[in-house]
Amino acid sequence: MPALERACEASGRWLQHFQRITAAPRQTPGTSEDLLERMRADLDACLEMGLSEMEAGRMLAFCAAHLTAADAERLPAVGVHPDFQPDNVLVAPDRITVIDFPSFQYGHAASDVARFLVTLEFFSRTPLYARGRLDALRDAFVRGYGPWPPENAAILSAYLVRCFARVAASARAHAHRFPVAALARWRVVAFLSSWERRLAAIRAASLRG
Repeated sequence: MPALERACEASGRWLQHFQRITAAPRQTPGTSEDLLERMRADLDACLEMGLSEMEAGRMLAFCAAHLTAADAERLPAVGVHPDFQPDNVLVAPDRITVIDFPSFQYGHAASDVARFLVTLEFFSRTPLYARGRLDALRDAFVRGYGPWPPENAAILSAYLVRCFARVAASARAHAHRFPVAALARWRVVAFLSSWERRLAAIRAASLRG
């Protein structure tokens, strides 16, 4: 665990530095409607796996409201990975190296932060990562990155929920045989249905720093 925590903290520092050197005030970070369209597509995939229409509607409405509250288009653009997650971080004893940049683009700083934190949450579906361990890794990443500005908490919340849907939607493409595929998708949908509780914990940790 100490080695994993150091790697997560280093990942947070790396991302903060990456965003600082790629900041592009003249670039547009993308519109709220673009983000919502991508989320609708992810939620459609989740509906096919068994997510209820009511839950999908609540998630979409939550993001729409928070993006409006944040006035998202006015935030500065930064470089976005946008698959910044643990399996794209190579760890050596004295440094980390981030790989897989073909999808580099400009967007909101919240995008890569949310991707890393939500991917950590999905590790709870495996027996290797108990809740306490995942909380420690999340907190280590936030220590490295630094606290999220409270005035931008709404935009972070929206991106976190969008990432929950995005990661869950990717389960549809997993190459499992039936009935393992059906079981895996059911577990992902069940996990996704707890998004509000998980969001509250991540947001609190991110603001606390």
